[in-house]
Amino acid sequence: DVEAIVFWTKDPGPFLPLLDRLEGLGYDRYVFLYTLNPYPPFLEPGLPPLEERIGAFHALADRIGPARVTWRYDPILFGKDFPPAWHLERFAFLARALEGAADRVIVSLLDLYRKTLRRLAPLAGRVSLEDPAAREDLGGLLEGLAREAQRRGMAIQACAEEGRLLPWIPDGPCIEAARLERIFQRPMAGRRHKGQRKACLCDYSLDIGVNGTCGHGCVYCYATADPEKARRLALAQDPDAPVLGRTLDETGGGLR
Repeated sequence: DVEAIVFWTKDPGPFLPLLDRLEGLGYDRYVFLYTLNPYPPFLEPGLPPLEERIGAFHALADRIGPARVTWRYDPILFGKDFPPAWHLERFAFLARALEGAADRVIVSLLDLYRKTLRRLAPLAGRVSLEDPAAREDLGGLLEGLAREAQRRGMAIQACAEEGRLLPWIPDGPCIEAARLERIFQRPMAGRRHKGQRKACLCDYSLDIGVNGTCGHGCVYCYATADPEKARRLALAQDPDAPVLGRTLDETGGGLR
């Protein structure tokens, strides 16, 4: 049985008109984890303008309530163009813009996966390829983020940071059965997800996403190696296929 659905997104705009259909099918227990970063297009080239994404955040919150739309400021990366002062200013701008539309914000530092390092290498200098947790000035940034979140009525937590952001920002689960119970007023089967990395505190969920199917082209992405191929897959996706990445040619136009 599906107890709840957690949608992870950077651009829910195209999905908003389909929420009535989703609920009509009986799937009315859903929440969003909405990544909203202020990075320029050379890092996140496939996304709509920031103001449009802020508007979509408010549209979601107006429809389903702030508790069901969590803001993610993720990943935090540094470099010549992105010093801590830049993050403080842009985080404060977004927190003001989302005040009243979100009651929780989740942050995490850039993870230096090999695929991520390879894709960021041409931007060395503009983007730092050093471990962000090793910065001596990180504490001041974290304190500023925590204070700004509190000022805007948001709880702040870290995603899979193993306590590296303490004492300012504690780790917490992104998918939490207890939170879903409070939102939907029904019991949820909360248990640790043993298949996730050790640092992950999320309760068990079944991921229906597929690596290599997002065409946003974010340069720091670890899940999609070829955004252009992902965009071609999206255009050819069979809407009746049970999984992402299956084209009409592969399925013959229906379920197999």
